[in-house]
Amino acid sequence: MDKTVFPSFCIVVETDNLAIVDLDELFRCLDSIKSQGDLVRLADGVFVADGGVVPETVLAEIHRRHPWVTIVKRPNGASYIDLKLAGALETGSEIVVFCDGDVVYEAGWLEALLDGFRQRPDADMIAGETTTPITGPYSLAFAMTFNFPRLTGESALAPTTTYWANNVAARRTSLTRVPLPDPAELYRGQNLIHMARVMRESGVILRQPRARGWHAVVPPSEVIARYYRLGSDAASIRAITARETGRPYLGAMAPDRPGHGVLGRLAGRLQQIARTQPSSLLLLPLALPVLCVMGTAYLIGKAWAGLWQSRGLRDASARAA
Repeated sequence: MDKTVFPSFCIVVETDNLAIVDLDELFRCLDSIKSQGDLVRLADGVFVADGGVVPETVLAEIHRRHPWVTIVKRPNGASYIDLKLAGALETGSEIVVFCDGDVVYEAGWLEALLDGFRQRPDADMIAGETTTPITGPYSLAFAMTFNFPRLTGESALAPTTTYWANNVAARRTSLTRVPLPDPAELYRGQNLIHMARVMRESGVILRQPRARGWHAVVPPSEVIARYYRLGSDAASIRAITARETGRPYLGAMAPDRPGHGVLGRLAGRLQQIARTQPSSLLLLPLALPVLCVMGTAYLIGKAWAGLWQSRGLRDASARAA
């Protein structure tokens, strides 16, 4: 494959999410990147950025299985964004492709992302579509409520109001102009703050439906904590974007629709699943109790974060007075 067809690029895989899922997910991720074929060999580098989550024995096994991968070590506890930036700084390539270690990428994923820049030289970012597998009642509840909708099945580039940091390619010049944020109050959702800032700068972010990834399902032992954090992040994202833009962020990745609220989103997810995997809806009665637990954890996290934000605003007002 001729490298001149595409801009120069590197690939960054962060490992932060692997703290709560099986480490084998990382090998599945790397295998899927390797399966992209000749194009991977044209990368300026494939970097696995780790902040102490992956044991040394596993890092050594990565080097043995995939000698084309470079390990970038960061201090223990390095943040999600810090890991992504650490990998991005390893080269000066025009495009940085961001991956997560718990996502498996379909054949043609990398070419589709890079082809987006060939089609649209004005694009700042090309975002792929990420979803989760449905294999039983638990994963059905997860698919109905977690960040990622079902795949659209489309093929053409389209504007988007959201991107996932686990499946996106960005121009280095765009990242320099609008750096990736890392607010202390967020666990995840930094991409949504960044998206709002890019759009405020009249940036161009496009969705590439042909660049598809499959995210691991959060295990039951971690799901309450994760949904609590999702709720907390949702409250913080609304507060940050409202503070910066005068209105809260209401974007969504297709086929989700923005501004539909919780019930509207659930109804939309049911329609998506009915379109893509209708037989799984037979599991819905078994999934509903799990869904209720997830939703309760989310609402508690959102309410608690909102309470602390309100208290902080009152304290700030009192100090100003």
